[in-house]
Amino acid sequence: MNNVISNAIRYRNGRDPVIRVNVDVTDKGAEVRIEDNGKGIAKEHLKNVYRMFYRATDDGAGSGLGLYIVKEAVDKLNGSIKIESVEGEGTTVQLEIPEVLN
Repeated sequence: MNNVISNAIRYRNGRDPVIRVNVDVTDKGAEVRIEDNGKGIAKEHLKNVYRMFYRATDDGAGSGLGLYIVKEAVDKLNGSIKIESVEGEGTTVQLEIPEVLN
């Protein structure tokens, strides 16, 4: 969560930045949606954002590890991650984390 929210803050827009975090918990697990109205990610970069050290921008911020780490963690939990983004409009990250049984 820290990596996704940090990205939303780092790439916020300069006007009226908005970051929404919604969590829906059910008996099957949790769905977390993080939405922002920031800079967004260009369509050609979306397929690569989970790659280690991949950076969709050259603005000097970040190492390119954040979404890679998130994807690895979610995979280990047998969950899923989905990113939708429109450049100049914002990004939505949806995490689905199943219930973990002991």
